[in-house]
Amino acid sequence: MIEYKKNDRGFIFLKDKIELSTKNKKKVLVKNMSHAKQFVREFGDKNKVKDQYSNFNLTLFSCDLDHDDKRLIISKLLNNIENDIILYRGFDDLELTNLLNKKLNPYLDNFNKKFNARIRKICSIFDENKDLNKEKFEFYLEELCNFKLTTIYKLSGISKSVVLSYFFLEQKITIFDLFELTNIENFVQQKKWGYIPEQKDKDKEMLKILKNISIFFKNVI
Repeated sequence: MIEYKKNDRGFIFLKDKIELSTKNKKKVLVKNMSHAKQFVREFGDKNKVKDQYSNFNLTLFSCDLDHDDKRLIISKLLNNIENDIILYRGFDDLELTNLLNKKLNPYLDNFNKKFNARIRKICSIFDENKDLNKEKFEFYLEELCNFKLTTIYKLSGISKSVVLSYFFLEQKITIFDLFELTNIENFVQQKKWGYIPEQKDKDKEMLKILKNISIFFKNVI
């Protein structure tokens, strides 16, 4: 039997009257009742317990983060942004390149303007991003609570785009926008050559994971 209980910091969980902790002995604490209710619903669901992207496991992951964990996550995000999937333009297909520019350049430009960054598009395998001025974005990440840091970290791991995951976190795009904007090349190829079953399965799984992370995020904002 598990139940939640409100205290002065949010909601804690009790299992057989004993306060629930993470594997590293950190308190499982959430901010609002909707999050607490969903955590309780998923606690006894074997499928949710096995799914690393369920609200249940994302909550435990977030609550378990310490200072060193957060620094490691932030370092990974800052490194990954240098090769963000939305930066690549090294295609011979001019129609595809133009479409990518039309759809993705506004997000890149807005991100650079917001954080005074200098992230550039990659047009060949010899291009690389240097001197990106990531300090403001690093400060932004440092100010995020554990739940929001988990959201952008997990989203960018699946979508391969830190930039677009940021815009989702700021509620500027939906989870479906994120999926479509990070799969423009695939959609163009499907239009030309057809939608093979293997790709359908991959897309279905990706959308499922993105939706799960989106549900988690709605519970923590």
